[in-house]
Amino acid sequence: MVPGCARHFIGLALTAALLAVSTGAASAGVARELDPASPAQIPVDITLAAARLAEEVSDLSRASAVARVKREKHVADAVRAALASAVGRKFDPTEVLAVVRPLAAAAAAAAPDFAEAIANAIAFAPAMPKDAAFRDGIRAAAYQAARTAPAGGSVTAAGRDPSLPPGRASSTVPDDLYGKNTAWTFSVATSVRRDDNVYLNNEGAVADTIMSVAPGFDLRFGRQSLVNGSIGYQASFSKYAADSAPRSTLGTGHADVAYDGGRMAVAGTASFQQLQQNTGEAAALNAKTIYRRDVLNIATNVQTKVSDRVSVQGGVNLSQTKYKSAGLVGSDDLALPVRVYVETSPKFNVSAGVTYSKVEPQNGGPSARDLYYNTGIWGSLTPKLTAQLSVGYRTREVQSRPRDGLWGFDGVLNYAATAKTRV
Repeated sequence: MVPGCARHFIGLALTAALLAVSTGAASAGVARELDPASPAQIPVDITLAAARLAEEVSDLSRASAVARVKREKHVADAVRAALASAVGRKFDPTEVLAVVRPLAAAAAAAAPDFAEAIANAIAFAPAMPKDAAFRDGIRAAAYQAARTAPAGGSVTAAGRDPSLPPGRASSTVPDDLYGKNTAWTFSVATSVRRDDNVYLNNEGAVADTIMSVAPGFDLRFGRQSLVNGSIGYQASFSKYAADSAPRSTLGTGHADVAYDGGRMAVAGTASFQQLQQNTGEAAALNAKTIYRRDVLNIATNVQTKVSDRVSVQGGVNLSQTKYKSAGLVGSDDLALPVRVYVETSPKFNVSAGVTYSKVEPQNGGPSARDLYYNTGIWGSLTPKLTAQLSVGYRTREVQSRPRDGLWGFDGVLNYAATAKTRV
């Protein structure tokens, strides 16, 4: 494992090396007003912020135990947080581009396979300028950095990519074999971990050491197209050293596709996980066994602009949990969210929406239906303080019982205390 200070230095060096590369593909409309290649126009604090973001994105993108769709979300969230902190209250598109493009380039270079998610997280953030030239410049910077990232998948003579953490090997088929919009990635992850309570029992905890090997593949297509996506699968072979549980062979698969036509964006994701890990419900049985369950998640999302300041977003989210053992009951969950966004200023948005959801237990049982009415804000409150806040009222109906009502609040505040500190 590389020490924290060394990783930070490497991230800073990588970012500085990529700034000149990332700026070369800006759209002509914006590039005429600004020469991003001029070192004097890239403040030191932005370079440091880009280095920190590259380090964070690299760690998030390589969390092999996490499904890809969740890794993309974590990467996008980290990019948006860094974006909000770095941009502050800048309103001029040229000035914003000078700050944002180094962040896009650094993040995409640290995680080339997530370049699309990074570009979209920045280009379509509510507080960003809406003109096509700005978005083209951001996307060009991200893709250029992803294509030219050092050791972006090349394998050394020892057979392992030195940019990957210990215990993981990877190789990427060159783009020119399948077209420049397509890339295959093959990987093998190994791990050894110690669990001091494999059954999650309240009493009589049993400890064991779990060893696993997980080969997998990932195919990304349309990286520079209006339609893009990925599909991947990983098989995990695990053994418990003290035989507290039988050997297991588990699979994890994912697929996603997205279309971005400017005024309309459509995205769909699906993931399937086979898990052998007890939950709170399983632990309540206090049995000396580990229960298997399968989890399927499907999400679709459509967002379209009604006018220059108003956009509407809707989707369908499905989730299914199925246990393989008697005594535990899974569920089928459905959610239908609809939300309207209104841009009150270039740096501030308000929203209102409603979500219908239904939970249906498997093998019978009472179902529940919810309606969640909510309103929220997103944007910069001060040059250093950004907020994403939502308040709402939820009603729940279980079979024929009277509806229950409950107020809820959800929010995130980010405060940039200094150039190196975020709270």
